[in-house]
Amino acid sequence: MCGRYTLKTPADVLMQMFHTAWPGEASARYNIAPTQQIPVVRGNRHNPRVREAVMMRWGLVPSWADDLSIGSRMINARSETAASKPSFRSAFRKHRCLVPLDGFYEWQKLSDGTKQPWWMHFEDEQPFAAAGLWETWAPPEEQRKPGAGRSDLVSTFTILTTEANSQMSRLHDRMPVILSPEHWDLWLGDQSSVGQLQELLQPWEGESLCFRCVGKAMNRPAHEQPDCLTEIPISEPLPGGNTA
Repeated sequence: MCGRYTLKTPADVLMQMFHTAWPGEASARYNIAPTQQIPVVRGNRHNPRVREAVMMRWGLVPSWADDLSIGSRMINARSETAASKPSFRSAFRKHRCLVPLDGFYEWQKLSDGTKQPWWMHFEDEQPFAAAGLWETWAPPEEQRKPGAGRSDLVSTFTILTTEANSQMSRLHDRMPVILSPEHWDLWLGDQSSVGQLQELLQPWEGESLCFRCVGKAMNRPAHEQPDCLTEIPISEPLPGGNTA
């Protein structure tokens, strides 16, 4: 699962990394939560080989949905079934994207019943990309504002997950699908087969992740301060050790 993540990397670094302009004035995000707007990278509609970064709402809403509320339950999609599940299969075929992030949160269940948040990232806190799917949703005719045109359209996305690798299994049995840069074009390409795409959706086997025990202030979605990432003493060790 991936229920919160960070994207504090400067926009100029992201532009260079993803080879595209960046939408608006990108600010450091320390606690991205479902239903919030965040940059996502996709292939240009007129030329899929050209990337574009656009703001989207986290939590995929299928085009056939009655309202946006379903998105809060569809922040993640299981990679094993996304190609066939009705909620995601259309997006899997036509609307794949890259979700830029530089870390994500997961929670440790403590012996007293509470949950301790941890932040997972690479050693130099470099940005990376998770595999995602996106859709465009329009409200039903009766809910549309007169003369709104395309302004009522909402772009939404979900993050694909897979089985946890040996590191992440200490916290959870799922993790985001992390894609290596050499696979980005294949993931976004309009000629990629389902078989080729499924091959990419594997537990991460690249650079080791680092684990940082952080304070519980980030449990509040409205809390978007740098102290979300402040390291705190470990109250209970993780199985197999606390760091990569």
